[in-house]
Amino acid sequence: VWVVPSGWTNRNNFRVEWATPSDLSQVVGAYYKLNEPPESPDDGTFVPSSHALVDITVPSEGAHTLYLWLRDGAGNADHTDPAVLEDALRYDITPPTTTVAITGTEGLDGWWRSPITLTFTVSDVLSGPDMTRVSVNGAPWQATDQLVIERDGKHTVRYYSVDRAGNVEGRQRVTVRVDMQPPPKAPEMTFVTQGWQHKNRFTVRWTPPLDFSGISGVRYTVGRPPTGPGDGEFATGVTSATLRAPAEGIFDVYVWLVDGAGNDDPNTAYHFPQAMWYDATPPSLDVSVQGTEGENGWFISPVTLRATATDTVSSGVTIWVELDDSAPITLTAPITLDREGVHRVRIWATDAAGNTSPVWEQEIKVDLTPPVARVRPLPPYMTSYIPLQGGDLVGFTVSWESNDGNGSGVIAYDVQVKEGLNGAWTLWQVQTTETTGLFIGQVGHTYFFRVRARDAAGHEYAYTTRPYGDTYTHLQVVRNGNFETGNFLFWQAARVPQRDEEGNPMGPGLMLNVKTATHYGGGHSQAAWLGDPEYGGAEDPGLVPIGAAVISQTVRVPPLTQMRHPTLEVWYHIITWDVMYSPWHKRWQDTFEIRILSPDGRELAHPLYDGYKVAEGKEKAEKGVDYGIEHDLGWRRFRYDLTAYAGQTIVIESSNWNRWDNKYNTYTIVDDVRIVDDALTPRQFLPLVAAPGATRAPQGGAAPQVKPTPTPARSVEAEPER
Repeated sequence: VWVVPSGWTNRNNFRVEWATPSDLSQVVGAYYKLNEPPESPDDGTFVPSSHALVDITVPSEGAHTLYLWLRDGAGNADHTDPAVLEDALRYDITPPTTTVAITGTEGLDGWWRSPITLTFTVSDVLSGPDMTRVSVNGAPWQATDQLVIERDGKHTVRYYSVDRAGNVEGRQRVTVRVDMQPPPKAPEMTFVTQGWQHKNRFTVRWTPPLDFSGISGVRYTVGRPPTGPGDGEFATGVTSATLRAPAEGIFDVYVWLVDGAGNDDPNTAYHFPQAMWYDATPPSLDVSVQGTEGENGWFISPVTLRATATDTVSSGVTIWVELDDSAPITLTAPITLDREGVHRVRIWATDAAGNTSPVWEQEIKVDLTPPVARVRPLPPYMTSYIPLQGGDLVGFTVSWESNDGNGSGVIAYDVQVKEGLNGAWTLWQVQTTETTGLFIGQVGHTYFFRVRARDAAGHEYAYTTRPYGDTYTHLQVVRNGNFETGNFLFWQAARVPQRDEEGNPMGPGLMLNVKTATHYGGGHSQAAWLGDPEYGGAEDPGLVPIGAAVISQTVRVPPLTQMRHPTLEVWYHIITWDVMYSPWHKRWQDTFEIRILSPDGRELAHPLYDGYKVAEGKEKAEKGVDYGIEHDLGWRRFRYDLTAYAGQTIVIESSNWNRWDNKYNTYTIVDDVRIVDDALTPRQFLPLVAAPGATRAPQGGAAPQVKPTPTPARSVEAEPER
């Protein structure tokens, strides 16, 4: 029995032939089975043929075993002794695979720097390789398993293999590049980077020469000549490259070209003496701050800044300073900060290589002067205060302020108070951060205040040495002397009739009220109206009640420890249609009067009679000239020395009188009744006539000699006893 084909084939079609043996009923066909022995006579495929099986196929690639047994015309078949064709049907349709291995001296980027050998290895797991065919650069195909290339150039090698089943591998290609010669010396090469550098980057530039594999970079040695090919460091580039220094300092540099294959010849090197200057270390900076330190980080003197810097490599140190965000300037000498405020200072140094030291940065806080502080002005005579329960104690607000300019800012105040003209300064507020306080004082007393401030730097503003301190105030004993309450609060107010010689009342007295009036200083304010314009002027019959409008208040005159010369001051404005004294009748007519009384009603002094005065030498007042016509006498100021009553309780009485007839009206507007002291009163340039120790003139006596000043404001002097 034999198989056709007898070897490996890539066609799945086999023919099996045999020599037919003799048989009584003759052979009429055959059974066959692949790869496994039959187990029964008909366990196989029957083919009616006496001598051959045709168009047999195998189920897969590989070598297959055929079991064959015959059947005669009588149906006899013996499967127990088949013909066995072991691995005789060999089928392979997979082409071989070829790999190539290249040996030689490798260069760069796929280039070879020596002759190379290409060895072809074929892999085929079934039928096995038959041959490999190779073509170089388009030359005729040749069967070989090894190829040697000894010429520079770019070579294209094509190849494929065939196995023993006749399968042909697809054609493959490999390109090999061979350059065995180093590049020539560059026609021109320049070391571009000059001078000191703080970045380790030095540029060299060249004109590339012709080279089969092209120029891929340079090799270079620093500080020594090269010893042979491959020495030094490699830097990539076609026309330029970046070199690096091995350490800080100044170095010679040798540079030569490397081609694309990695070939180099140090004999072509350029020598650049002392070309590489490298300094990566910044200068060392030292800054000193000199000044007198205060508190909380503040300096209380001008501050001097000194800076020094050293550099051990490139030298050429420059020191820079930036002050308060201004443009940086070079620092060649110490600088002094002599302006108050918080200064932002930045100092740094640079060397010749461009290295920059760490920045010295600090806030320098300078405060050269103590803060200025003062107690805000108080009125010399205070009438607006808060009465406290019981006694003469009252409260009022004192406030203070300071200015520290651009300094450290005020952190605390000490406020002192002095009671009386000759009192001692004592602490009231100690290290307070407040700027106001409620002071408790006594009516009729004078208080002086002064303040000092302490700032965050430790400066302390000195107290003023002025005897009166920063400000002062006297707590006025006359309550509601300006009538700003709109009524007669704290006053005794009454309509008082005039009595005849028998003591009988001649009328009900005059009306009195508190209402708005034109103030002597301008504008309008509340004032006491003694008498009333509603009575008319010169009426017939008259409507003016005979009598007076009287107001009084009991006060304790400040002692001499609180005022040197306590003085009663009253502003008044008389409007009258009558004379104050009748030269014909020898008696007082219409007057405005001030008296000083004891608490039990005794008259201590009667210092003021005022009104319209008939001209001297005139024996009889003239109607239409002296009376029966309006006389507006304007605002007048009356002052009377109360030194004799210092520390005593008295009654101050003001009255407006209409005597003897009811025809001619007289009323007086009274304002700002108070007790003052020239030592405490801000200087005013007004005519001043005082009436020390004056007493009331007797009825029927000579008319007082009053010298009024022109309106709108005047002072009146009352004559002594009349």
